[in-house]
Amino acid sequence: MHDDKKADSPCRESKGHGVPESASSPLMSEQVFRSRLAALCKGPIQVDFTFNRASLLRASLVRGVIKIRIQHAFRAADDNTLKALADFVQKPESSSQAILKGFVQSRSELICFFAEKAQSGQCAQVEYVPEKLLNGRELKPQGRHKNLEKVLAKVADDYRLDAKGIGIFWSQGREIAGPKRRSIRFGSFNSKNRTIRIHPVLDSPVVPDFFIEFIVYHELLHAIFPPTKKPQERRSIHTGQFKQRERLFARYDEAIAFERKFAREKLGMKIK
Repeated sequence: MHDDKKADSPCRESKGHGVPESASSPLMSEQVFRSRLAALCKGPIQVDFTFNRASLLRASLVRGVIKIRIQHAFRAADDNTLKALADFVQKPESSSQAILKGFVQSRSELICFFAEKAQSGQCAQVEYVPEKLLNGRELKPQGRHKNLEKVLAKVADDYRLDAKGIGIFWSQGREIAGPKRRSIRFGSFNSKNRTIRIHPVLDSPVVPDFFIEFIVYHELLHAIFPPTKKPQERRSIHTGQFKQRERLFARYDEAIAFERKFAREKLGMKIK
């Protein structure tokens, strides 16, 4: 690696199980970006975000740590761009450079958007990005009432699970209330980009902390016990080993009971 480089899930669902979500490329939070990039790098990294338009990306190796200075626009990177970025900061090749160049060209307006924020003195207050620049929305672990990063850290520590490189945030969510709905996806794990999404309906003071922890615990188990498929058999998302480990959650019975009660009484769903 050069010393300096520069460049201008399976789902938790009430009364049923969903399928893995497909990857998307909205604006990631800084923490989610760092986590996803770290999962693609072999060694430790340090990422600092800038509003610089002249120098969009710079990487240097300092005492075994890859230090990266990168423009905020890269938080809109898709899976392919993130992989190219990881390759570039470790061992730059023409293929990864071409992908990054394509990203820069396609996101020129977004790059200018962040640069103009710096010029107007609004660097610390980038809360809104026009949809026409982003085609998505910012992903945040901090909700109105719950901080998912703190929940993930607590669950990983309480149950000695490895959450390294896993990002977590509130999903955009959809309308879910009503008697016609018989299932709800409270959480999902995307194995491709190693991110957990939690439905924002749970970002409420009426939802106890232990239930949020249970949903996060369930999704984190998907990172440890991926789906299996034997010849001529259906793909198994929740294996026997997965279910056995899930029941080790300290308040498992309470969580299952609350899940059903919440879906019936708060969401108006017909669930037995």
